Amino acid sequence: MTALKTEAEPRSYAQYAEMAYTRLQGVVYWLSLLLLAHVCRSALFKRKRDPSAFDTVDDSALVVIIIVFAVGLTIMTHPAGGATLRRLFRGTLTGLVAYYGFCVISSLWSNSFLYSVFRAGEMLVVISAMAMLFAVIPTRHQACKLFFWFAFLSSLMGMAWYIGRFGLSLSQLHSNDFPAAAGIGTVFCFGMMIDRPQGISRSFALVGWLGFMLILALGTSAGSIVAATFGMAIVLAAGKNIGRFTSNALVLGTLMGLLAMLAVDDIKHMMFPGKSEEQIVSFHGRTRVWREHLTVFMQNPIIGKGFPVGEKYGYEKEGRYTNSSHNGFVSVAVNTGSVGIAIFACAVGLIGYRSLHALSLDLPMSRTAIGVLVTACANNMTCPLIGSHWFWPTSVLIAFLSLAAFHIWDPQRAEYA
Repeated sequence: MTALKTEAEPRSYAQYAEMAYTRLQGVVYWLSLLLLAHVCRSALFKRKRDPSAFDTVDDSALVVIIIVFAVGLTIMTHPAGGATLRRLFRGTLTGLVAYYGFCVISSLWSNSFLYSVFRAGEMLVVISAMAMLFAVIPTRHQACKLFFWFAFLSSLMGMAWYIGRFGLSLSQLHSNDFPAAAGIGTVFCFGMMIDRPQGISRSFALVGWLGFMLILALGTSAGSIVAATFGMAIVLAAGKNIGRFTSNALVLGTLMGLLAMLAVDDIKHMMFPGKSEEQIVSFHGRTRVWREHLTVFMQNPIIGKGFPVGEKYGYEKEGRYTNSSHNGFVSVAVNTGSVGIAIFACAVGLIGYRSLHALSLDLPMSRTAIGVLVTACANNMTCPLIGSHWFWPTSVLIAFLSLAAFHIWDPQRAEYA
């Protein structure tokens, strides 16, 4: 009797995870649908309104509130949600949870209490939902395919809005949102071609890479193109030996710098068509925006103005108004002050440490993870992917961080391809 009972039980983690996933497929589909709907509302059905009305609730904002509430309710009521939350508080993404937890606290000194609570809560819900989604998927190749389709559909929806509004015009397709998401997808697929993870064919990775490259190119965002280029270079340079990885990265960086200096005029014409020298040097006016927001930071450098109200003070120049810092790191400073900077730095440091540790262990797809992180950090300098409030490409980055936390950086699960 004992032998029969033992034979019927799962004999390995892989078998146990596969059985658990079979029972949890319904919630995986449901969460995926809700998270895509969240992206869809912002990417495909975005609307223009007065920047000063950022904290008013119109019909579009109400849809977002309902979706976020539905996602949060799913996490809180499903049995897998509690286990996921416990793992979040002691895993790689703990730092991000702590930072956005402090953002909730910052609502106490924010000029818009409810808006701050919702925006910080929204980020915590998205992080928790993505973690739950990728935690219950048993194998890495399944998780990679889920991320691929989530990133690809999100990028397509972001581009579709511009095509629907302006038509197929390269000058009108210029943006920094869907190219940021496509840049992450580009480096991810490039990394899969190099790392060749089990269960993912090279043809699948190649077709995906070409698709993301096309979306990236159509967006004509110089920042995203440069970020993706550096990310792919890092994937090529990365290796088990950290010292060799550093030297390879320096050599590649030097070669790219020399190439840029030798063909500077051609590169400017290709990367910044129709832009003046002043626009190029100032990142299309972003440096002025950063200076103005850093001035706001100096008004309350310890705890900031409150998340994300600090950057909503805006900056007006020549009739143009912005209520975003256009830089995730500046957003951290102006919204949450030096305390927020310290917590966010610890969060980024923890993610960086885990990624380098995985690389030193030569875990599968650890080179891909390094390349995507470099791409995201570079893009965050001009398009706030993390550190600010939720922005639809943020979901793509959080999805990858969840994939990496549960299927790349975890040595105990890395063997389950």
